[in-house]
Formats: sequence, structure tokens, C-alpha cells
Amino acid sequence: MSENKWIMEDFVVPIRTDSKWTPGPWEYQEKSDAYTHIVRAAGNRFICSMGQSMKPEYEANARLIAAAPEMAEALQALADECAEYVLLNNLHGNDGSPATTHSMRRARAALAKARGES
Repeated sequence: MSENKWIMEDFVVPIRTDSKWTPGPWEYQEKSDAYTHIVRAAGNRFICSMGQSMKPEYEANARLIAAAPEMAEALQALADECAEYVLLNNLHGNDGSPATTHSMRRARAALAKARGES
């Protein structure tokens, strides 16, 4: 595991370069029947199936899962860039916007949840 840290007052944003999940991209399998919603990785590797249903949320859930690796990568990059911005501009979480610190904590918590660390 590779990890560096940006220290910002009362919290640390870990900069992670590893994950335990199957590498992306993942794709929603378009060529399945209307009842089956499957997500696959490269090499046709099975990730999950959302069951047998024509309900729209089953397909939506499968598409959300298929986007997960790219979303995690984008969220990590955004958290890293926010932390760097705060440090480089000597804001240290006191930029007049409590939402900045709150959002960075939410991003960190979501990434930790995805890695099974929460």
C-alpha cells in the first residue's frame, strides 16, 4: 500500500494509490435480456448481477455500480486537489467556507467506506 498525507488542522486526507476491488473500467452489459442487469470488468470478468426485474432502478443500480471505479478515482483526485489547494493557499480549513471542510470529510468517509475501512 502506498500512502502519503496532507495534514489539515484536525483531519488528515489520505492520498491512496491502491484498492482491493477489481480494477476498472467496469461496464453495464448491454446485451443481456430486459430482466437481467449485469456488470462486468475487462476480459468479461463478472462483477455482479442486480437480479431479475424490469424495474428501472435495477438497471440504474447496475449502471451506478459500473461507474464506481471511475467515481472513486475522481473523488480521490478531487479530495487530493482540495487538500493541496488549502495547504498551498495557507487556508488550513479556515477559508470562510465550512462546507469545504465538511465536503472533504464526506469525500474521505465515502472513500474509506468503499475500501472497507469504516
